[in-house]
This record gives sequence, C-alpha cells and structure tokens, in this order.
Amino acid sequence: MIGLGEACALGSAATWAVGVVMYRRLGEQLPPLALNAIKSVIVLTLLLPTAFLVHGANLGLSSIEIGLAVLSGLVGIALADTLYLRALNELGAGRMGIVGNAYSPFVILLGVVFLGERLGAIQILGFLLVSGGVLLVAKPP
Repeated sequence: MIGLGEACALGSAATWAVGVVMYRRLGEQLPPLALNAIKSVIVLTLLLPTAFLVHGANLGLSSIEIGLAVLSGLVGIALADTLYLRALNELGAGRMGIVGNAYSPFVILLGVVFLGERLGAIQILGFLLVSGGVLLVAKPP
C-alpha cells in the first residue's frame, strides 16, 4: 500500500501528463511566453479564491517567506515553465516527457546540497539510472 505522499506524487504525474498534451496542442497556436502568461493568469484567478476559502486571508507568512514565494514564482513559473513550453514545442510531448526527467536528478542534488538530505544506495542507483537514461534519450535522433 502506498502512502499519501506517494499517491499525491502519482496524481501529480498523471495530471502533468494530461497538461503536457494540452500545452503541446496550445503551443502550436501560441508562443511559449504568451501561453505561460495566459496559463498563469487562469491559475492565479482560480487558486487565490480557493486558498482564501481553505486557509483564510492571513497565512501568517513573514516578509522573508513572502519574498521566497515570489522568487520561487519567478524562477519556477515565469522562467522554468516558459523554457519548458519552448522545449515542448521543439521536442514534442514524447521526447520532452523523457528529457524532462532531468528534473529529478537536479532536485535530488539540490536536496542533498541545500537541505541536508541523505541518499541510500537504492536512491543513488536510481539517480544514476535516471540521469543516464535522460542523457541517452536527450541525444537527437
């Protein structure tokens, strides 16, 4: 049986897969920056009222935490998603789905360096297999 975290991760992967196909179709009509802007406005319009309903108006965040959230949005949404959408247009959904797995080794490395996370032998093996697979598939056909 899987835990809540694993179930959420699998749900995230499944919904991302649907999103990738939709973004690929929309990317045929819209440039990456415009698509990202439209997507972000729609998400913000839906997410803000939901967050207020669920958590209330006062989240109790410090100014540093708000600054980190803004920086995270700039890096993770504005820059990373625009690059992702451009790569999706260039590579197609299938190759991008595989090459996009480069995300995992980067997250693992940053977790070890900045969060002090530790890897066991199985995680190191997985890291090497994913990294090798991504490098293998990233080569043009």
